[in-house]
Amino acid sequence: MAMRHLHLLTTALLAALPLLACDDDPATTADAFVGAADARPDGAQADRGPAPDADRPDGSAPADAAPPADGGPVADQALPDAEAADGALDAAEPDAAAPDAAAPDAAAPDQGGPPPPATPIYDPGPLAVTQQRVEAGEAGAPVAAEIFSPDTDAPSPVVLFQHGFLMDVRWHRDLLTHVASHGFVVVAPQMYAADGLPIGKPTAAQEAADAAQVLGWIDDGLAAVIDTPLDGAAPGIAGHSRGGKVTWLMMAQNANRARAIAGIDPVDGQGGPLGGEARVLDNNLDFGGVPALVLGTGLGSMPLNLFSPACAPEGDAHVRFYTRTSSPVWHGVATAHGHNDLLDDDAMCGLVCLACAAGPDRASMRRYVAGQLVALFRGALMGDDAAFALLEDADAAPLPATVERR
Repeated sequence: MAMRHLHLLTTALLAALPLLACDDDPATTADAFVGAADARPDGAQADRGPAPDADRPDGSAPADAAPPADGGPVADQALPDAEAADGALDAAEPDAAAPDAAAPDAAAPDQGGPPPPATPIYDPGPLAVTQQRVEAGEAGAPVAAEIFSPDTDAPSPVVLFQHGFLMDVRWHRDLLTHVASHGFVVVAPQMYAADGLPIGKPTAAQEAADAAQVLGWIDDGLAAVIDTPLDGAAPGIAGHSRGGKVTWLMMAQNANRARAIAGIDPVDGQGGPLGGEARVLDNNLDFGGVPALVLGTGLGSMPLNLFSPACAPEGDAHVRFYTRTSSPVWHGVATAHGHNDLLDDDAMCGLVCLACAAGPDRASMRRYVAGQLVALFRGALMGDDAAFALLEDADAAPLPATVERR
């Protein structure tokens, strides 16, 4: 065991060296993103009911379908016997204003609220998104955080996103913007400096305690720094890699902290090269009917080479998170992708990005993860029961995937 720890320490230190020369300070000026196509949905609000019952039958909702590209009338339809009598053509022709009335009004003002259920989850949503950074201490924030706010007047639910070990939340800009564009305020705290050094970082238990403080700040201080109104209910929480372990620790301590939970290739690690951390999978993971989603990767358990460990080793990763978590729980696996493929293409993260086996592209992985999170949180936080069925439609995924549920 000592040799294994020494091996892991050596590997981590070698992986960290190139990070010291990486650009770890991308611009943080607030940006606005438009996630809608030219013809946006009419903005009708989905009913925001209570969290779904754990015993709801599955498979009753229609598959996710894109809205028609052109809602206008069919052109050049022949009229029967148009020359049979004077005035027949005029009587049969629709009023000149009818085509505009039948077509979707692309110029109509945004009505706010979540998009209708037919909005494709794997495409950006209809709402513009503003990204801003809150520094530690600003408006009482316990740690720095990136905040992604949809441009809407409707009260919006909150999603807390926990980054992985040694990660910078700014490397998830595309993913979190996609989620926010569907009507969620996403808060992504930076739990510690992403300087590439595996030593001197908080334990997962310490991160869970700090994340609980962030949840308290969401209740008391978030509304003061964004324009989007909040719905005031408990949030959804999600985490990548060790961030997944952190979210499961939070729920194991208090299942009332969230209305839904998601782990993205979660890893129940022992604390990096020094080891010694307790395992979350040894806890009681009965969350009292709170919907859970576990996403895994086919390449996460594969070492990059003979000199490196797997980024999501079997026994500590998504399969065990799924089997140990109480129902209702969904398990989706991107079979041809790797542990860090959800990061932005331009993430300046050195060997932190390269230390794991990777799939053919990151864009499809980001769309897959974002769409799955949208489906889970639409169902649990917006009361859109039909969205849960979208978690089980592997054929609609933008990459090769498998899915199961219990």
